[in-house]
Amino acid sequence: MQMVRKANIVAQMKGAAAGGLNPEENYKGNWDCAKKILRNHGLRGIYSGYVSTLLRDMQGYAWFFFGYEATIHYLAGQHGKTKADLEYWQVMGAGVMAGFGLWGSMFPIDTIKSKIQADSLSKPEFKGTMDCIKRSIAIEGYAGMWRGVTAALWRAIPVNAAIFLAVEGTRSLIADSEETVEALAASVQDKSLAA
Repeated sequence: MQMVRKANIVAQMKGAAAGGLNPEENYKGNWDCAKKILRNHGLRGIYSGYVSTLLRDMQGYAWFFFGYEATIHYLAGQHGKTKADLEYWQVMGAGVMAGFGLWGSMFPIDTIKSKIQADSLSKPEFKGTMDCIKRSIAIEGYAGMWRGVTAALWRAIPVNAAIFLAVEGTRSLIADSEETVEALAASVQDKSLAA
């Protein structure tokens, strides 16, 4: 199926170069694309792949934040620490677990979402999310739903480690800044009362 998709993309690129694509599917930019899709396919065209995206994100991000918070709780609870007491490498490790939870839980539905969004609006191959799931499993088997997961998990390591390092680092900076501002305000207030 991957080779078929690649062949279709190559054929479309050659067709576009020769002017062989449907002129309504050649876009000059984002706004031109949105206008043509709305005109030719309505809101349904704009929201192509929305159901699979919703299914993917609802449960995927639940596992994302559960993985992060469960790992933080485990690491902090070992020594009676709070989240603020953890080392940066521990926060980054929790971020990696969050990424694994996200991609490990949502990769198959992400595969379906990508197929639906890449499908032609003029001559769609799939009737919807369930049709795409049934046909993909029938053609590629369950293993086809997981093709590419290894790359996604490897990518999740630096990306999610950096995300949560930035989040917790920013949170720490804000907390330190609030303490400094409060101390400054208290000293100004004390000086004005003394005067």
